[in-house]
Amino acid sequence: MSLLTLLSSQDEQIEIVTNTVRQWCDEHNHDIHDERGRFALQAAVALALTDKWDPSTFASRLRREMDNCPDLTM
Repeated sequence: MSLLTLLSSQDEQIEIVTNTVRQWCDEHNHDIHDERGRFALQAAVALALTDKWDPSTFASRLRREMDNCPDLTM
């Protein structure tokens, strides 16, 4: 899943998703283009497409999702 999936979304939602992933990557010393960063982006897009979209809780939901994800090769 990629950002292309969000093209039909509102600009605000796309901005929140990308900014949240960038912030998560910065906090965890990952590049958005490395394996973990791409995984975070995929998880964020999946979360954004759920019927539970809430900008105020999106960052915490992504952190929780990433805390529960499998270890990836760095």
